[in-house]
Amino acid sequence: MAFHFFIAGATFACLFILFLVISKTMNNMINQLTKLEYLIQKEFEFRKETAEIHEMLEEKMAKADAREPKAVAADQKPAKAVEAKAGTPPAKK
Repeated sequence: MAFHFFIAGATFACLFILFLVISKTMNNMINQLTKLEYLIQKEFEFRKETAEIHEMLEEKMAKADAREPKAVAADQKPAKAVEAKAGTPPAKK
């Protein structure tokens, strides 16, 4: 009869140890998955912000490109007038 109690006690101890190991493993897995979720969420937000910044820069560049021909034309007229005043021949195209 004592042998049965010993086997039952050893089995109970093994099950308890397995329970502790499994619960610690699951806890670690949950912690890792939580960290992974956080990092993925931050990466998604970073990419979204980067895309928004690129869109804003493209819009700004498009506006600048739309204004640029007027500014270049305005800059060229005084330059030609300065060349003519300086006595140098106009540049050939």
